[in-house]
Amino acid sequence: MFFTEFESSITKKDEKTLKILLKNFAEYLKTLHSSNDQARSFLTDSQIKMMGPIIKASLTLVKELKEAHAIVQAQSKANYDIDEEDMDVIQEEIAKISKVASQTMEVTGQLYEIFQAKAEDVIKENAHWYWAEQL
Repeated sequence: MFFTEFESSITKKDEKTLKILLKNFAEYLKTLHSSNDQARSFLTDSQIKMMGPIIKASLTLVKELKEAHAIVQAQSKANYDIDEEDMDVIQEEIAKISKVASQTMEVTGQLYEIFQAKAEDVIKENAHWYWAEQL
């Protein structure tokens, strides 16, 4: 169920729903891990691999939305008199978008903590590029 919903919210560029899905998925992983410390078969290898494109698309969406907000901000500054209150609103919108990246990081953290080597390549291939750009 999660996978279809992830793809749908990414396709629609619905960062609010995506953030909620990522948060719930991370909680789902955390809860299953805490009650199944020895058994790690609640996600198959193929399901872990399916998370790769979702992670990458989520972070790509964050990047695209941040870039779009930066363009709007620059155009607004050039064409209108923007005060601090307007800037605060723009910054709040960017912060909301960044929460998707935070939840994606939580999911990758849970995947690595629980599945370790099985999830390592998926995380490296699909998330490291974003965090490297942020540093």
